[in-house]
Amino acid sequence: MNYINIALTLAVAVLGMYVFTKLKVPAGAMLGAMVAVAAFSIFTGRAEVFSWLKYAVQILAGVVVGSRINKKTLAKFKNLWKVFIVMILLLLFETSALGIIHYKLTDYDIITCFFSIAPGGITDLTILSADYGAVSAIVGLLHTFRQIFIIILVPMMALKQSGKEEKIQADKSNVQVNYLDIAI
Repeated sequence: MNYINIALTLAVAVLGMYVFTKLKVPAGAMLGAMVAVAAFSIFTGRAEVFSWLKYAVQILAGVVVGSRINKKTLAKFKNLWKVFIVMILLLLFETSALGIIHYKLTDYDIITCFFSIAPGGITDLTILSADYGAVSAIVGLLHTFRQIFIIILVPMMALKQSGKEEKIQADKSNVQVNYLDIAI
C-alpha cells in the first residue's frame, strides 16, 4: 500500500468532484470523482485506495438511504405494492435477457454481465459486483454511461409529459401519462 498514491488518488477525486459540481453536472460529485480517478488510473497507473474504504462507502450509502425512509414513506408504500411487483418482475426479466445478450456478445463472465445490466446505483452495484468476483471496472463504466444517458433523457421525457408552463407537485398529481411520447 503506497500512501502517496492513496493521497494522490483522493486529491484527484476531490478535484474531479469540485470541477463537476461547479459545472452543475447532475450527480457531479460522484461522476466527477469517478471520471477523474479513472483518468488518473489510465494515464498513470497509480490510483490506489485503502482496502477498507469499500466497506466505509457501503455503510455511508446505507445510512443515506436508510435515513430517507420514515413513516410517511411506509404509508405511501401501501398504494404502490402492485406497481412494485410488476416493476420487480419486469426488471428481473429485463436484467436476465440483457445480461445473457451482454454475455453472448462479449468475453466477460456472466456475473460481470448481470451486474453491468442490473438497474441500480453506480456506487452500490460497482462495490457489490466486486464482492461477487465481477470485473467491477466494467460494471462501473457501463453504469456511468447508463447514468449519463438517464441524466440527459429522463428530464426531456418529463418535460415532454408535463408541458413547460405546468408545474404540479408529484405527490398530489393525477397527470395522465402519454406512454407513446415516452417511447418516442
